Amino acid sequence: MKRILPFPVLSVGLLLMWVLLQGSAEPLILLSGVVIALVAPFTLVALEMSPMKFRRPGAVFRLAGVVLVDVVRSNIAVASIIFGHNSAKRASGFLTISLDMRNRHGLAILSAIITCTPGTLWVQYD
Repeated sequence: MKRILPFPVLSVGLLLMWVLLQGSAEPLILLSGVVIALVAPFTLVALEMSPMKFRRPGAVFRLAGVVLVDVVRSNIAVASIIFGHNSAKRASGFLTISLDMRNRHGLAILSAIITCTPGTLWVQYD
């Protein structure tokens, strides 16, 4: 089964997203979505990804809630700076944070969170 569908959840997600983005489930759209859902996951096989394990699923939901609140607050702060409602002078700078995390999945999620938060930038990863 892994030979045909190396990442079955990703394939289903790609197909659903394709149909949602196209806005209809016509046969040609479904066919092109199935082709994409079957071919695209093979590009990830070369990455040799280890399987993800959720030890504490509740922590995932708590993290998602914290990230959602932080992104909304950052959007409001950036908008107030852009529209000039916040007259306090801002100084940009760099912040170095040492991480003990070595899990590839955790680092990927952390980088996505930082990239999605307005006013932040993912600079370097060693």
